[in-house]
Amino acid sequence: MYEILFDLNGILADLDAIHIEAWRKILAEIKDNKLLIDREFYDKNISGELKRDMYLELAQHLNIEKSSCIIFEDSISGVEAAVAVQMKCIEIMISAKKETLELHVYGTWRTVKNF
Repeated sequence: MYEILFDLNGILADLDAIHIEAWRKILAEIKDNKLLIDREFYDKNISGELKRDMYLELAQHLNIEKSSCIIFEDSISGVEAAVAVQMKCIEIMISAKKETLELHVYGTWRTVKNF
């Protein structure tokens, strides 16, 4: 039996438009407060890349063996993270990311074109 792990955005739903609208509202509310995010804060706390050991931490938190996990990923950093910790990874090639992902065969277990 396998445990399925996935990121909601991009795999089951496209939430980009919702995220953009939410950020617009947040930024409109805080712009007068002169809230600044400097480079040090950004580098330490904000990143589009996944931590390499994120999936191991998740498996430990869920009390499941990494050998029983199948990761569904549509991002290069997510695929790299899953493969780096030797978990089975199904790479989902979605729209604009397809060409980029096709160039990077990172040792995924399976590859699925947009469905």
